[in-house]
Amino acid sequence: MLYAALLLTAVVPAPAQPVLVMGDSRDDVSGVLPEIVAQAGRIPGLAFAIYLGDMTSAARPDEFAHYRQVVGKLKIPLFAVPGNHDRGRAASYEKEVGPAYHSHQLGRWRFIFIDNSTESLGSIQLDWVKTELEDASARRDWIVLAIHKPIWCPGGGGHVMEEPGKQVLLDLVRRYHVRLVLGAHVHDYFKYVHDGVTHVTTGGAGAPLTGLGAYYHYVVADFHDDGRFDIRVVRVNPGGHSGAMLPSALQRIVSEAGRLVRSARPN
Repeated sequence: MLYAALLLTAVVPAPAQPVLVMGDSRDDVSGVLPEIVAQAGRIPGLAFAIYLGDMTSAARPDEFAHYRQVVGKLKIPLFAVPGNHDRGRAASYEKEVGPAYHSHQLGRWRFIFIDNSTESLGSIQLDWVKTELEDASARRDWIVLAIHKPIWCPGGGGHVMEEPGKQVLLDLVRRYHVRLVLGAHVHDYFKYVHDGVTHVTTGGAGAPLTGLGAYYHYVVADFHDDGRFDIRVVRVNPGGHSGAMLPSALQRIVSEAGRLVRSARPN
């Protein structure tokens, strides 16, 4: 009797590619940003880091210089967008940091960095964003938007991008099936799913915290080649002591508790 040998080859999925996400350090009197940079060196396999704006309080040259000195210790690429505090007469963001809008590829993931530090994207940038989205869609890339002002953050106390820019971006997110929107501006952590799109707000890199329930933190986002992603938030305590990564269920409880406390305050 002849027996056929069947060779089964296990398909092992490629490991997720982690990306560190942070925003809103400003003057960072507590020393949170240097601690985040130090911790980044201990996270295995980081592909790159994202900074979501407000690395200064008043856009002064010395503030930008301090930011560059701190993040210059990262051993991985860093991609950033400007925040509203990074725009001013004292210094030019483009001169001090680099392009205000740009894109980067990580496997099949397209990261589109958008300057929404003001309420209007401007016609030139908007045309560029649409071209990037069209190209990513044609290539069947998974799309991530990185912005400063959130476009969906009910717990943020109204600190979101104003109209008409907000609706313009929400329409583009819907039309091009964006998977993830990363924002800062609110000095807290929130995660929502709106119209099937995940919106993460992470503004805990050192600026004064929003209020009760907020905590210093950064995010590690793990990107899989099949379009899945996982979001982990890491507490950072001033003085060089870090907290563990919080499970997503606990993240929601902590954020929701803080949101309820803040919403109950009299105006």
